[in-house]
Amino acid sequence: MFANPFTFALMGLSLLSHERCVTSAFAFPDSFTISRPCKKYDGDGCSIPFGFPFFFKTQFTKSCDRHDICYHCGVAYGIPRSRCDNAFRNNTLATCTSNYLSLYPPFPVPPPFTASAYPGRNFNTLRKLQFLKTLKKYGAESLELVLQREIKAFIQQHQHQPSIEEFLAWLLDHEAHVRILAEWAKILDGYFQQVGPVYSNKRTSQDKIKLLTEEEETNPMPDQYILKIIESSGLKTKKEHFHLEQASPELSAHKNQSRLSKVFPDLLLSRGDRINWCLEIDRYLQTTKGRIPLSAVKCPDIGYLVCDFFSEVYYLAVSFFASSSYHKVPEFYCHQSFVKKCLPALP
Repeated sequence: MFANPFTFALMGLSLLSHERCVTSAFAFPDSFTISRPCKKYDGDGCSIPFGFPFFFKTQFTKSCDRHDICYHCGVAYGIPRSRCDNAFRNNTLATCTSNYLSLYPPFPVPPPFTASAYPGRNFNTLRKLQFLKTLKKYGAESLELVLQREIKAFIQQHQHQPSIEEFLAWLLDHEAHVRILAEWAKILDGYFQQVGPVYSNKRTSQDKIKLLTEEEETNPMPDQYILKIIESSGLKTKKEHFHLEQASPELSAHKNQSRLSKVFPDLLLSRGDRINWCLEIDRYLQTTKGRIPLSAVKCPDIGYLVCDFFSEVYYLAVSFFASSSYHKVPEFYCHQSFVKKCLPALP
């Protein structure tokens, strides 16, 4: 099921498949809002095998619950595994966007505009939508530059086909996360500075908010963009290279502590919520020769990029590593009424 380490890692760094419209046919329903309504029975936690870290456990818990239900009962409703994974991805991405847009007040109203003279909430919403628009317009090409450097460096480091330990060490390397996100944010910072002021009177700003929201919902980023980057680079992407469930019995899903947990006990810790990403990215830019601090991209924007990063990592983890977790025979509870409310929208 696993393609190539580059495919998983670099697609996981894409953050560019911004399918934000939660009404997508592949999205889980959001109207079922009772506290964790899909946590009726024990699941595998997003069906991710061998202890992948839950960096954003609080944000993605409900999406993980729904994904478990989909894996346990999808076969009874004609829902393939790929549809469960796509719905999971769309749902976590929508969570990132919703959390980002709900932050208030993350940005000060800059001079000469004062809080009393300018509607602060409109400013915040408009500014964040402008950032999403900038990311959508320039994010793909800017990230491609960063990832091509990463690919080149990784090839130079490994002259052979990387082992599973080498690949996961790189994938879970916090310094690599900071470096890639910082370099990408720096490029976006330059583009975002070109957007110009987003300040205006209240009526105009509300009109702009409506327009940008409509654009966000109707013009999602193209899917699988990073996969195209990888394929164009000439790297191998054959599935048989890293079929984890055949690599070792210890790597199979539903086993006891895996070999990976023994090799990487620290890397597999759920520490993402305790990391000050804004501070670490700023420190990287301050200490790296030729880099200057960000000026237009702010800490809430960094938080949004990081959330999307781990959303993609979760999606790719279930896509490539969890094939054995999809039940060929539905669970005993799949006929219950709550199940349909937890499944992706049927076509």
